[in-house]
Amino acid sequence: MFEVEKRVFLTPEKLEELKKFFAANGKFHETFKRFTIVSIDRSDFKIAQSTKDNPLDIRVRSTGDDSKLTVKYGNWHNDQGRQESELLFKTKDFKEAINMLRLMGLKYFIATYIERYAYNYKGFEITLDKYFTSDRSIMEIELMVEKQEGTSEAEKRIRELISELKLEEVNRDDFVNWVQEMNLDKKVQLNLEKDSLDEWYSRWEEYIWCRK
Repeated sequence: MFEVEKRVFLTPEKLEELKKFFAANGKFHETFKRFTIVSIDRSDFKIAQSTKDNPLDIRVRSTGDDSKLTVKYGNWHNDQGRQESELLFKTKDFKEAINMLRLMGLKYFIATYIERYAYNYKGFEITLDKYFTSDRSIMEIELMVEKQEGTSEAEKRIRELISELKLEEVNRDDFVNWVQEMNLDKKVQLNLEKDSLDEWYSRWEEYIWCRK
């Protein structure tokens, strides 16, 4: 399967407006808090301008008692669809999952924590994410297609929906700059070349279990 998604930046006011709109006009799916730790290539936590040499996007996520390892293959900097695979496990094994990634050579990670509202609207998967590490929220509109040949049509349909909702798609550079800004906050960084995994886990444990 190939994932095709577009993003829109939201102010706090627009987030609340869209929550009401999709609750009234779409199908509410779920709301939850989620902790995510994302593998980063560089020790300075800056985003490489190209993922040509390493198209893997590896992250571990938790939503309370349940967690999953997610691997996406493809360049998230551009509009290409990406292949995606997931492995489910229990949050009690979260620290061990990070240690496994360390043994595989992954050393640098970024933590994020969100509150998500998910809807289905006209066949689109809509998510509204409030970030606790940023004053911005994000709307993602997603379609899954079986073959890469279908990604162009999916992109067209998503852009038509963004126009219909009178919103503006986030361009690549603005999104990358926003992610970069969050990544450079030392509070969210994990460097396993020098940081203790046990100490890091103790500091983030309440967030990993989504108790905050």
